[in-house]
Amino acid sequence: MNSLKTRKIILVIVEGPSDETALGAVLDAVFKSEIVRIDVVHGDITADYQSSLNNILTKIGMRVKRYCEMEHLKKADIARVIHIIDTDGTFVPRDCIKENTSLSSTRYSADGIETNSVEQIYKRNKRKSEILSKLCTVHSVLNNIPYDIYYMSCNLDHVLYNKQNNSREGKESDSYTFADKYSSTPRDFINFISNSAFSVPGDFRITWEFIKKDKNSLKRYTNLALALPQAN
Repeated sequence: MNSLKTRKIILVIVEGPSDETALGAVLDAVFKSEIVRIDVVHGDITADYQSSLNNILTKIGMRVKRYCEMEHLKKADIARVIHIIDTDGTFVPRDCIKENTSLSSTRYSADGIETNSVEQIYKRNKRKSEILSKLCTVHSVLNNIPYDIYYMSCNLDHVLYNKQNNSREGKESDSYTFADKYSSTPRDFINFISNSAFSVPGDFRITWEFIKKDKNSLKRYTNLALALPQAN
């Protein structure tokens, strides 16, 4: 890759393919001095039952290492890692998780979580909240590659399209519409993420303290502005 002689890579870790569609070209336009590449987890690495406080940094480091190996890159080619996650209401009190046996999938609202398995969601939230509380204090992976984790609450669709329980078809359609709108107008995207009602003010620590409070991890908030050029 000849371009790497002058431009390093920003590796953005996201949960799903529609996240890549929505943000890949947009972020590449935003970060003009670097090349943006997306690593899709195809799931939530912070909520996976195989993830724990003891192994989460190793798992994230392995994703970065695997990407470098696949693309024939050196660690030095990676300028930074931006990890974008959905909060999924993970920090809410247990009494916000309500049973609804008629549901086939979990539903979110500003006030609570409805699910056909309260215990499963409670255990997920406990595991994920502990892992996120650790990751938001970590600022490098593989010893020296800069790393920071940013949130979309309650999920990426909620922040970008104001749809908290989007369908699979909706995710795909909305992601293409969003990319078409902002990939050629990166300043508009920066303004949208940084200056909307859902843009959490404050520094990195303050924005993470905010999302952990009360029911904020169910509501429409993000601190992704801190990752963007104007916030640096």
